[in-house]
Amino acid sequence: MNKKTMPVSLALIFTLILTSCSNAQTKEAVTTPASTETTTVTSSVETSETSAPETSSTSETTAAPSFETKAPHEGYNFNPYVLSDMYVESFGEEFKEDYFAFCNAVLTGQDSVALKDKENFDRCRYAIRYCLPVADSYVGYPEADQADNKDGTFKLEYTIPKEEIGPRIDAFIARVEELINSTVEEDDTPLEKTLALYMATATRIDYDYDAVEADPNEPSDRTTGPYHAIMEDMGICQEIAGAYAYLLLQVGIDATTCSGLTHDMEWGHEWAIVKVGDKYYHCDPTSQTLEKNNLKYFGMTNAQREKMGDYNPKTFFIGLSNETTDLYLPITDETLKPLWKSKSVKIDREKDMLYCYKKDDAKGKPYFKMSLK
Repeated sequence: MNKKTMPVSLALIFTLILTSCSNAQTKEAVTTPASTETTTVTSSVETSETSAPETSSTSETTAAPSFETKAPHEGYNFNPYVLSDMYVESFGEEFKEDYFAFCNAVLTGQDSVALKDKENFDRCRYAIRYCLPVADSYVGYPEADQADNKDGTFKLEYTIPKEEIGPRIDAFIARVEELINSTVEEDDTPLEKTLALYMATATRIDYDYDAVEADPNEPSDRTTGPYHAIMEDMGICQEIAGAYAYLLLQVGIDATTCSGLTHDMEWGHEWAIVKVGDKYYHCDPTSQTLEKNNLKYFGMTNAQREKMGDYNPKTFFIGLSNETTDLYLPITDETLKPLWKSKSVKIDREKDMLYCYKKDDAKGKPYFKMSLK
């Protein structure tokens, strides 16, 4: 993708999203001095060929995350290395190597990480928000200039003691596996996975009105991110959308979040962009939490997303990439349009069919049915 300067800054959108959706405060970083002895935190992560080569570390010896997980069924096993194709398209193919090196470092509590491109430090720090939420919950936010060790490595900071990292990761893995294996069946088609996780997310998660109404001047231990929605079944728009997108990445569906502003630029919101087949669509699980039985906000085009909330497509930023759907990823396919007027829906997994009803109880004759194969 060719970069273009946009009239609306990504920072402005996220400022409005935060003020619109939440006043939650993040923790300050916990500074952990490096050990005087060179030690390595061991991990059972199996790195892929695209991951960065091992680098030396001065991390203290701590409890390592245990990544040896057994899939309850053959179709799913937790993968710490998921990354949306939309980030790769935005930042370039070479970004992947630095990103996976960053993941290795923060999953094992390293004090620094070697990266080939300085710009990728900030990109990695923000990409883990949606592609590795558990790390986002404990990795600090130093800017690249502050973190740069001037030798090709970058200092890492953590908001919790290192000995708490491993147990937090293990709990997160268990939770993600529970959510996916209770929702997705082994022989589900990609569309069935996308729909099942969307409906489960909207049904399971409640909107966190306390976070919205919290006094911004009062300190809070609550972090803002998809990790919170996954672990607590409660969140605001950026958390709910991010949780849904992350679960899709875990089952092989490309997804990330999309942020946007209303035309009057007074309200910000965040939802998910999801790839179904070879097309991308807008899906808003946060708005769907208020109408848990239908699919009014699933599979939207740019035009429908604009209609449902007055959001300006020219401000639709993909994830945290500074790329807009209006210029780079036009979303125009109306295949899923019949779903938008549903009052209730039902998935028949034996027949791989979706049925949409005009009544709230999913009874009677469906007005629309669609194959999920």
